[in-house]
Amino acid sequence: MGKKLYVHGSVDGCVESFLDFSRSRDAMVAAGWEVTGSVEEADVVMVNTCVVGKVVEDRCVDEIEKVKQAMKPGAELVVTGCMPAYNKEKLDAMGVDLSFAPTKPQAFLDRFDLELPPEPVELEKPFLGPYNIFNWVAPVLAAAGRYRIPLPEYLFRRFSMVESDDMTFLRINRGCRESCSYCATKFTIGKLTSNRPEQILARFDAALAEGKRNFALCGEETGSYGFDIGTDLPFLLEGMLERKGDFLLNIRQHHPRYLVDKLDRYCKVLSDPRVKSITIPLQSGSDRILSLMKRRHTAAEARDMVLAIHRAAPQVMLRTHLIAGFPTETREEFRQTLSVIRDLPWDMVLVYPFTSRPKTAADRIEPKIPQSEINRRIGLAYAHVVYAVYLNRFKLWPLVRQDPMRSSPAARDRS
Repeated sequence: MGKKLYVHGSVDGCVESFLDFSRSRDAMVAAGWEVTGSVEEADVVMVNTCVVGKVVEDRCVDEIEKVKQAMKPGAELVVTGCMPAYNKEKLDAMGVDLSFAPTKPQAFLDRFDLELPPEPVELEKPFLGPYNIFNWVAPVLAAAGRYRIPLPEYLFRRFSMVESDDMTFLRINRGCRESCSYCATKFTIGKLTSNRPEQILARFDAALAEGKRNFALCGEETGSYGFDIGTDLPFLLEGMLERKGDFLLNIRQHHPRYLVDKLDRYCKVLSDPRVKSITIPLQSGSDRILSLMKRRHTAAEARDMVLAIHRAAPQVMLRTHLIAGFPTETREEFRQTLSVIRDLPWDMVLVYPFTSRPKTAADRIEPKIPQSEINRRIGLAYAHVVYAVYLNRFKLWPLVRQDPMRSSPAARDRS
């Protein structure tokens, strides 16, 4: 009887983390392990983890406890993701048999006599985590187009850039150059390590030859790409856009500082209609809070940069992340963050409650905002998101009978 592997389908973790998780799974499969859908019959159980917030980490701990209780006697529990580097003591206390960070997989490879396969470029739906929340919308809009049901044009734009299992994910770098005061992930991902442009372009060309057309450029922080090897992201994008074809590029997790510093070059390269979306986490609209966060940009710089990109490349769908309730944040400073949602041309906004993470600088900043007040601010923020993004500030016209993303490039522009 063959050796059986159970891969736990946790929803916690970013795309980059699940690419690493898939790679570990693929190493086991290549060595002859059979993937089973039953934890009870597995000889090895693999679980991914995330530490972006305490609630998320606690949920990962609960998931580990559940699978431990269901495992058969003698089965081994293997945990990867961010928790092994951030809170290995907790995993050891729980009786995890083996834990390893994706950046240091050697113990895992040695334990099961494995070789590390190439990085995957696809993710199954279970590994897309929170993005699955939005993915039901695209088929509904497609069906409306087929049946010629008139819908507001902007809806097709808002819901056409969500990460999905038809995307090709190209990791361009690992690690981060930043020192954001609230971030626990920096303790797990290590220093910046960029893949060579020629390596990325070779994988890109191979995917194009296979008929792939929807690409996401991945990294824990993509804006710093190339700083360690004497190049940068605009150069890589120029190389990709020299290729012919109707492909689309989506850029994940780009720090605002690098856009501000090279704005003219970015505006030029992003204006290509094949650049589809970019995620720019602004985090706050208050200069004082941004300084405490160690974000290295001002609110005015970020606003001017976002508007400049939108003017130069109106087809690019703009996404951002914001944090509510950072320590000492006043209500007036939070209102400045609300203005970031309300006044800038976003296609997606995600607002996260601040959660204090041990070992981070923000954990030592006092006073903390009460959880009840953070919850109030999250509710208010999402009311602004619904109004500004998903109701398009009540500008519901024009109504269209087909997906404008499949018609002319001009139809992609915001009305």
